[in-house]
Amino acid sequence: MDLSLDETLIAYNLSQYLLDRVNIHDTITRLSAYSDCRDFERLGNEVFASSEVTVDNSLITNEDPRGRPAKEEAESWAKYFERFTAAQNVLTCILVNLPQPVPTWNIAVPNRATASANAVVTFRRDRARGETIAQHELLHF
Repeated sequence: MDLSLDETLIAYNLSQYLLDRVNIHDTITRLSAYSDCRDFERLGNEVFASSEVTVDNSLITNEDPRGRPAKEEAESWAKYFERFTAAQNVLTCILVNLPQPVPTWNIAVPNRATASANAVVTFRRDRARGETIAQHELLHF
């Protein structure tokens, strides 16, 4: 008996596309919410859930994006946020790149997707020299 999946039987449909898109959008939103609430355990388990994470901050740091283990990425965020009293992430322009299903085409269910978002992050530190610290960045996932 051949148990291999027949891609024609599991063609990508509109319902699956919309569900995937919403789940990716929610994951990006969770990144912001869990960071603001300093819930780095959930950040690691629910947002950085894959084995490797690549966060592209190259527009700020001038460093090439590099992947690292999800747990290491979450720990890095926790350490970075320790120096601030509070943070607020505001996300805009969340764009999810998935193939859109077309009824006349037989598109297989994708197993990867990319997304990008604009994030404006304001960090506040008590007893800073009079002002808050602001950082602007473009995130790619």
